[in-house]
Amino acid sequence: MTQVAEWLDHHHVEVVTIVGTAAILIVAAIIILVLSRLLQRWLSYLQGRLHLTDETNLTIGRIVVAVLWIFTALAVLNVWGVGLGGVWAVLVSAITVIGVGFLATWAMISNFTASFFLAPSAYSRQQKRTPFCGRTSSESGPRNAGLLARYPTVHCHAETRKSPRVTSRRTT
Repeated sequence: MTQVAEWLDHHHVEVVTIVGTAAILIVAAIIILVLSRLLQRWLSYLQGRLHLTDETNLTIGRIVVAVLWIFTALAVLNVWGVGLGGVWAVLVSAITVIGVGFLATWAMISNFTASFFLAPSAYSRQQKRTPFCGRTSSESGPRNAGLLARYPTVHCHAETRKSPRVTSRRTT
């Protein structure tokens, strides 16, 4: 027994904290057991009236018991000196990391599926594209490729079978 007392003293754990934790766990176990049995009786009474299945009653009972045990765990953490602010910070951080992971996964999947919808179609293969960047339509060719950075206007010409020349102008 002296070894346990020395270990507790070495780790700055008080006996009052251990006794408080044990008391909270014992009282919570008794209360949760009683409330669980009362809840099962009440749900079996309502089962006939509300046409609930046994699985629904079992799920409701498990959820109520889990919530009561979570409250008990928060009470134990409070006895040990862990504030609820720290618990909330950990929960919010974990939810944020999970959310960022879902967002990244969604972005990758959407880019992958968009490649199927935006793949070159038969119509786009028939087009004869002649890219052009410059001030006037008389300037064309690779020698004017650097004009895009100098001038805010971009001209693009495309020829299709239906229309001999389609011109598009976009000002950036």
